[in-house]
Amino acid sequence: MVFATLAFLTVACAIALFELCLASLSAAPTSKLNDTQKSFLGAHFLSIFERLPIPADCNEVDPDNQQRIVRLSLLYLQKLSGLLQHVLDKTPPASDALSQTLAALATTCLSFLDFDHHQIPDLAWYSLSQIMQLDFDIVLGMMEHITPRLYKATFTFLQVLVITNFKIRNGVEFIKQWSGMVNTAPEGAKLCDDDLVYLYGIERRG
Repeated sequence: MVFATLAFLTVACAIALFELCLASLSAAPTSKLNDTQKSFLGAHFLSIFERLPIPADCNEVDPDNQQRIVRLSLLYLQKLSGLLQHVLDKTPPASDALSQTLAALATTCLSFLDFDHHQIPDLAWYSLSQIMQLDFDIVLGMMEHITPRLYKATFTFLQVLVITNFKIRNGVEFIKQWSGMVNTAPEGAKLCDDDLVYLYGIERRG
C-alpha cells in the first residue's frame, strides 16, 4: 500500500512539475528565450519527466510477476498521457528536439499495443493520438506498424486519424485503405462504430 501510494504521488508530482516548467517557459520573454529555445527546453523537460523512475515494491516475492508489470505499465502510461496533455495545452513551437522526443515516445507506445490487458493498450493508443495531434508526421510515418493493429484501436485514436488524414488532404488514398479495413473488420471493432462512420462521412464530404 505504501509503495502504491508513493508511486501514484511520483506520477502526480512529475506531471505537476512538468506543467510548472512549461508555464515558466511560456512566461519567459522572447528577449530571453526565443521560440526554438523554448521548444528545445520543453522537449528536454518532457524527456526528463518521462524517464523519471516510478517506485516499485522491492519486497515482492517475484519482482517479475505479471501484476507488477501491469501496475508499472499503467502508471507509466498514465504519467505519459498527463505529460503529453500539458504539451498539447501549451502548443509549443515545432523543433527538431521536440520531434525527436515525440518520435521516441511514439516508438515506446508501440510496445504497449499488444499487451493482453485492455487498459494498457487503450492508454497507449490515447498517447499516440496525443502525439499525432502534436506532430502527425511521426505517427503517420509509423503506419506500417500501426495499420495491422487498427482493429484493436480506440475510438479516440481512430477519430484523430480520420480527421488528420482529411486535414492533410490524404483523402483519396485514405478512403481506399479505410474501406478495405472496414469491409474486413471483425465484429465489435471500433472501425465500425456508428459515430466514427458518421465522422468519416462528414470529413469525406468536407
